Amino acid sequence: MQPSTWLTWAHVILPFSFFVIGLTNRRFGLGYALALIAVTWTLIGLAVAGSLQFGVPATGIELPAMRTCIAFVAAAILGQAIGATFFDRTRGVVWWHAPFFGALAGAIFYVLIFYVGAFAGTGAPWLSRMVVDFGLNAVLAILLLLPYAILRPILRPMPGFGGY
Repeated sequence: MQPSTWLTWAHVILPFSFFVIGLTNRRFGLGYALALIAVTWTLIGLAVAGSLQFGVPATGIELPAMRTCIAFVAAAILGQAIGATFFDRTRGVVWWHAPFFGALAGAIFYVLIFYVGAFAGTGAPWLSRMVVDFGLNAVLAILLLLPYAILRPILRPMPGFGGY
C-alpha cells in the first residue's frame, strides 16, 4: 500500500487548523477559539448547502460516501474543540507545551473518530492509514512549533489568559 493512493493535501492542511486555533486560543482564550471553530464549520456547512442547492458542476471527481463526510466533519469539529481545550489547560511557563499538546490531543481524537467512524467494518486498511495520518499530524505539530515561537511575541495573551 502506497500512501500516495489515499493520502491527500487535506491530510497536510488539517494540522494547520490546530495551529490557527492555538494562536487564537493564546491571544483571546478558549471561548474565542471555540467560537472560531463554530463559525468556521457553520460557514463551511452553508457553503456546502448552497452548492448542493444550486447544483455541483460535474468535475469528474468522485465524491466521498456520506458516512465518510459525516465522520470527517464530526472528527474535525471534536478534534479541534478537544485540541483547543488541551491548549488552554496546558498553557503556562513552558512555551511549547500548549501548542504541542493541544495539537497532539486534537490529532489523536480526530484520527480515532474519523477512521473508526468512516471505515470500521468496511474491509479498508484503515488502521495503518490512521497510524500514518496521526504520524503526519505529530510531525507537523513539532514543525509548527517554529512559526509558533516566532509569532509568540506578536500575539501575546490578553490579560487574564496566562502564558508567556
